[in-house]
Amino acid sequence: MGFNRMIRPLPHRHNKCKHCHIARLCLPGDLDRKTLHAKKQLHFKAHALKPGEQLCHQGEHLRHLYRVRSGLLKSTMTTSEGEEFVMGFHLPPDLIGWEGIDQEQLSLSVIALDHTSVCEVPIAQIGDLIRSIPNIESRLLQMVSRRMKVQNQAFLQTTAEQRVANFILHL
Repeated sequence: MGFNRMIRPLPHRHNKCKHCHIARLCLPGDLDRKTLHAKKQLHFKAHALKPGEQLCHQGEHLRHLYRVRSGLLKSTMTTSEGEEFVMGFHLPPDLIGWEGIDQEQLSLSVIALDHTSVCEVPIAQIGDLIRSIPNIESRLLQMVSRRMKVQNQAFLQTTAEQRVANFILHL
């Protein structure tokens, strides 16, 4: 079985968490089916992307976090000088967009490399979800933590000089 076949998108008619194949890896976590069925707010818009289609653009107002359901995405950042850098690749069950929450704008552009499906989790809805489903907050923090670990491991592959230069640039 080829790589493209393994990550083909899922049908979009079942975009409720109770029907999603990665629900246990996502915000609902270990909620049982009965609880999932009762929680009407665990129904997010699914978005299908074709290869080469843009999910979001750096600098746009942040309205959603995106959860990868299937497929493959690439994130890039463009500097003020116009240089584009590949920041990462995203597979299910990655969470995209959390990097821009502090400034309420997307810090990355994201493009589909294959047929891809994502769920759009509205930022405005996250507070309500946390209040009504207590384990959502810990699940969200686990997802962010997992991504930070991956980024830290990649950072370890840079030289000490590169890390010092990066520190100075951030100042």
